[in-house]
Amino acid sequence: MDDVGVDLPEGLLDHIRGGRAAIVVGAGWGDAALGRLPVAAIWTVGPVEAVARAVADGAPDDWPERPVVSLFAAGAGARAARQAFADAPGLQARVAEIYRCGALVLVGFEADDPDLRVLLERILVGFPPPETDRHVFVGPAAPRAELLAEHGMTHVRAPAAEFLAALVRSCSHAGLTLAGQADRVDLLLARVELLPSGPARAAALVELAGVFEKEVGDPGRALTAIAAAVK
Repeated sequence: MDDVGVDLPEGLLDHIRGGRAAIVVGAGWGDAALGRLPVAAIWTVGPVEAVARAVADGAPDDWPERPVVSLFAAGAGARAARQAFADAPGLQARVAEIYRCGALVLVGFEADDPDLRVLLERILVGFPPPETDRHVFVGPAAPRAELLAEHGMTHVRAPAAEFLAALVRSCSHAGLTLAGQADRVDLLLARVELLPSGPARAAALVELAGVFEKEVGDPGRALTAIAAAVK
């Protein structure tokens, strides 16, 4: 429990430290604490401007710029959202990876938000069930208990801004930061998510493969990145 009484789910800091966390923000919501979270993957539904502005306003000066990615258009409905997601294979793969073995932190959604229903009931259900119960929904009220259970998701009953502030403090106490090169993999992955198929995306994947091989010591993921680059 944080020093102001906000419960932080077990294992969440470990996923942030390992680059296996993403913040998913409801349409039009934003808070400067988003910028102070040492998480490279920040996603939203609908236009990115409000979230991107909050991230930029709150980020420390020595942290690299992080792109905010829209998963699908707010209010688009299930069919259009699924099509938009299918048209972004790089983003789809990254969401699937974090959903399977990381932590999604959902903030800025109402429990009955139509976009939340699309995300939970149309997008995420297309992936295999998560391996751990580390996903988080933050807000005063929660979606149906059985829906949370299906996604391995914990409900934190707190205002989103208060939860994020507590998470920022805990990350700071744990020495987690985006300063320097420690999170270069996540930043490159975030860049790949934004790029359409073509030479620029292939070049980013080749750079990512080099980081996996030389800096992370993971030749398997390096080969995967190279294979994606030559498709």
